[in-house]
Amino acid sequence: MAIGAATSAAVLALAAPAAATCGETGYAYAGLEAAAPAAGVAATVTALSQPRVRGGHVAAWVGVGGYGLGPGGANEWLQAGVATLPGRASRLYVEWKTPHRRAHVLRLQGRAGTGVSHRVAVVAQPGRSGAWRAYVDGVAVGPVVALPGSQSHFEPMAVTESWDGGTGACNRFAYRFRDVSVADRAGAWAPLAAAYRVQDPGQRLIARTLADFTARSR
Repeated sequence: MAIGAATSAAVLALAAPAAATCGETGYAYAGLEAAAPAAGVAATVTALSQPRVRGGHVAAWVGVGGYGLGPGGANEWLQAGVATLPGRASRLYVEWKTPHRRAHVLRLQGRAGTGVSHRVAVVAQPGRSGAWRAYVDGVAVGPVVALPGSQSHFEPMAVTESWDGGTGACNRFAYRFRDVSVADRAGAWAPLAAAYRVQDPGQRLIARTLADFTARSR
């Protein structure tokens, strides 16, 4: 599965609702990106309905990094969340990408269907510059991942991702993100208080607060 981290100004801060589109191939996102770097991000993610995936995949995740954000423009990221492939049940997963190496996906055990909530987090590791780890329901999952340079400038995200698999298919989904929190360098957590809006064409973001929102297909 490919990365979903927001990586360009075109993805960010689309405050006005965009017209729904299908037939344009590629990735589409809806959610929030923290307005400042942080040492961790966490959210409780719940599928409000069964995703209908006609091509590619859909996912709801928290994470850091993205395309071109590593040293010398390298790609690097870490994300954790829930994903669904065509004809398959939803699964918890962790995905990581380090500079100049291929991305890795670890699919996890545990129910991830409609109405099932999981607390997912990506957290910087104390005393290890640029090192991060994913957590699901308070349990560390996957390896400690080295993301060079990330300790000073990565703004974490909580978003949905839809990839059409290059087919132009319209995927359908709805996820709620609750208790969205970010951590400071001292390890103290607080509700997300300042963020950019991420809303690509065909997606919809409904924010009750920055710490409680729904992201869905149109």
